[in-house]
This record gives sequence, structure tokens and C-alpha cells, in this order.
Amino acid sequence: MHTALAQLLEIEGALAAALVEIESGMPLASVGEAGGMDLDIAVAGNTEMLRAKRKAIRAIGMEDEVEDVIVTLFSQYHLLRPLGSNDGLFLCVVLDRKAATLAMARHELRRVEGGLSL
Repeated sequence: MHTALAQLLEIEGALAAALVEIESGMPLASVGEAGGMDLDIAVAGNTEMLRAKRKAIRAIGMEDEVEDVIVTLFSQYHLLRPLGSNDGLFLCVVLDRKAATLAMARHELRRVEGGLSL
């Protein structure tokens, strides 16, 4: 788990990363500094967005899953990716928007998530 989070910090522009439990919204593990913000509070808010999107998908009768969620702030990107191996967990990576390439960050997040086994 810590190896995977360390790999996420290697993404260009990465500030912080966390493995988060969807039920509680609390990180099970985290690394890095999220540009002066409280990472625990940020992932709790991001958890609410992920839960809401999952609820909306069910409400409209779609048989689909959330692949990832991208939150764009003026200074940061927050990427959320539910684990394919455990739908009760997701990875969150916080990126400096000026230093990160969104497409590459998504690619690397997908690669790390695919190699993570819990």
C-alpha cells in the first residue's frame, strides 16, 4: 500500500496521495503535503462526491461504475479512482495544476491502481 502511494507521488506535479475508505471517508494511509490544505478534510469531501455519483448512477438505472472522478480547482487537480479489487476503497491523488499533465496523471493512477493488491 505504501509503495503504491509512493509511486503516486512520483507523478509529475503530485503533492499528496491517499488510500481512502469510502464508508468512513477516512484515509487508511496517506503521503505528501497537499499544498497547505488538510488532506483528511479534502478526502472526506471527495468521498462525498464519489458516493453521490455512485448514487446518481443507480438512481438513473445505469449498469455502470465510476472509473474515476476529476476535480479541477484553479490551483490543483484531485483525481479519485475506486479500486477494481475492492469497491469500498479508492485512491486519491492531489496534483499541482501548473506542474501536472492531467492525461499522464490519469494514466499513472490507473497503472498504480491496477497493480495494487490488498
